[in-house]
Amino acid sequence: MAENLLQVGLRAAVVKYDVKRFVNTGPDSSSGKCSRLEHVEMKCRALNMVACTLCVGNHLTREHKCNIVGCKAKVGQNCNHNV
Repeated sequence: MAENLLQVGLRAAVVKYDVKRFVNTGPDSSSGKCSRLEHVEMKCRALNMVACTLCVGNHLTREHKCNIVGCKAKVGQNCNHNV
């Protein structure tokens, strides 16, 4: 039902309202796009600034990949090599 509301909106009487996904953020939330605090990637307004939260590389955090050969960390996950 929630996904349907996101797609078609909500009608009350004759007024149609757009529905947006609620994302709870706090002071410790971090954007996976710009690595700044207090917001998430979905709400990030940084247009051209991309900085991985794990290594500060020029890629999204979800695209982070360890450069160490043989590291078993999955793409987008932290490992012991990022210290």
